[in-house]
Amino acid sequence: MSANKSYKYRIYPDANQKKYFSKVFGCVRFLYNKMLSDKKDYYEKNKQSLITYPSKYKEEFPFLKEVDSLALCNAQLDLNSAYSNFFREIKKGNRTQGFPKYKSKKNRQTFRTNNQKNSIRIENDYIKLPKIGFVKLVLHRNIKSNELIKNVVVEKDTDDKYYISVAVECLDIKNNDKTKCNNNKKEIVGIDMSMRHFLVSSVGVRKSIIPNVY
Repeated sequence: MSANKSYKYRIYPDANQKKYFSKVFGCVRFLYNKMLSDKKDYYEKNKQSLITYPSKYKEEFPFLKEVDSLALCNAQLDLNSAYSNFFREIKKGNRTQGFPKYKSKKNRQTFRTNNQKNSIRIENDYIKLPKIGFVKLVLHRNIKSNELIKNVVVEKDTDDKYYISVAVECLDIKNNDKTKCNNNKKEIVGIDMSMRHFLVSSVGVRKSIIPNVY
């Protein structure tokens, strides 16, 4: 899924949201490592590549069903990408390219999920995420009217601080086409009235006179 640029914000999840994030971090790390281990073992025994999917592991490990399925799918994509990079470099003769490594919980924790049917959106000083709802964020920089949210990466660093990187794709609003980001381009935004929100823009950013309580 392509994206032209990204915005990074500090987020402040509450206690329950932190607990959920920890569960997602753990499930994504577990799935990545398990798939990597199975692929290595299968190749050593059969000298063939093993194709695996998150759905297979959900049946064997039901706790994986408790988290965002797209985060698990992205773990698979990341592993496939790591494999592709490894073999591409080997083919080029780069013998220093390391084999894909296992993920450790001691390192920076991340997971990526995708925006589907406005499942990810910014409202006032909150960002809506799948399966968890609205999370408080410091909106120090607004997403522009011609930028469509494609995916986000939730991150917990080694100092227990949380961040979210919002990847966006720029649109030519006049022609409704995808284009490269152009910070100098004149922006057009559609605004409408809403019963729940005072203003609703055409890119999913909403503003209220009375702050919402989530």
